[in-house]
Amino acid sequence: MSSGPNSTSPGSQIDQLSLGIIVIGISFVGFLSNGLATWFVATDPQFRHSTGIICINTTFANFAYSTIYLCFVGPMMIMGLGWSNSEPMTSLSVIIWYLFFVGQYCAFCLSMNRAIAVLFPLSYYQHATVRLTIWLCSFIWIAAIGHLLFFILKICPGVQFNAVQSYLAISSWSDSAKRCVNFLRVNIEMYLLISLSTISLLSDMSCAARVLFSSTIRTKMKASDLQFLYQSLCASVFLCIECVLAGYVVATATITNLTQYFVLTTMNRVLGRAISGILVLVFHRKLRTRIVLTLFSICLSPDQQVTLVQPLRPHPPAERATKESNKSTDTNGSASPFPQRLRSSPI
Repeated sequence: MSSGPNSTSPGSQIDQLSLGIIVIGISFVGFLSNGLATWFVATDPQFRHSTGIICINTTFANFAYSTIYLCFVGPMMIMGLGWSNSEPMTSLSVIIWYLFFVGQYCAFCLSMNRAIAVLFPLSYYQHATVRLTIWLCSFIWIAAIGHLLFFILKICPGVQFNAVQSYLAISSWSDSAKRCVNFLRVNIEMYLLISLSTISLLSDMSCAARVLFSSTIRTKMKASDLQFLYQSLCASVFLCIECVLAGYVVATATITNLTQYFVLTTMNRVLGRAISGILVLVFHRKLRTRIVLTLFSICLSPDQQVTLVQPLRPHPPAERATKESNKSTDTNGSASPFPQRLRSSPI
């Protein structure tokens, strides 16, 4: 962490000040939305399934990422401080990249979870268990550490890849081959992120197409299930935008473009995580109802709170059992094409 190259000029200070204010504003939105989403999803027993567990990890990683930008990165931008990859990484930048990798992996797993649930529902409900999802999320947090260690070794000064350097020293290699090997060595993690984002986007688009053009699946899926699909689709789009920006900068590789890349990717990452948290809150009716009730409970008396919550209470057991028995068979007396387990379990 050091002063930027143009931090002494008034124009650069104005740009840093305006950028810092914008980053703080967007980070506050991401901090609030992802914090509320993490709290409501974690405390709701109905989200104790595979998709809900992955969503909790995603929103928590985005919440921590937005918190660091809100409390540290934004104020540092306002003070005229910047980041430089040519210097040893500080503990703060290590945490930022670690949370960034965790968020990317969780978004990828959320997209793949949605794709398998929509495209292969029978296999999904036979093999997708809560325990397996917990192990998967634990592996994500551990795998991000390995990715982070490779990233630190790549960008820290003084660390040389002797094997690669010896290959590049071979005189028989052409200049284009040397440039290609060096390009792959420097940008291998960028290709990994591009691959994950491309797979996520294709899987989400295929799920969205099947849901939109299949009336059977659309009628059997709940509204909250569709909103998980929309949330993962938006996250994949933001990830692809970021990777396109990174590829443009890697192809040009100039100082001016690197500065533009830092500004664009910073805004894209913070904005993407803020929008992801907002989508979780807005698209889920139960979470939206709980937020409204929580806000109104601060201003209402206990009697008014009971009146407000009473219409949201579940049906009596007898009435609920009657409705469930009516839903199990259609009007013609034929069974539903989907098993009861598929229709009752959240996708």
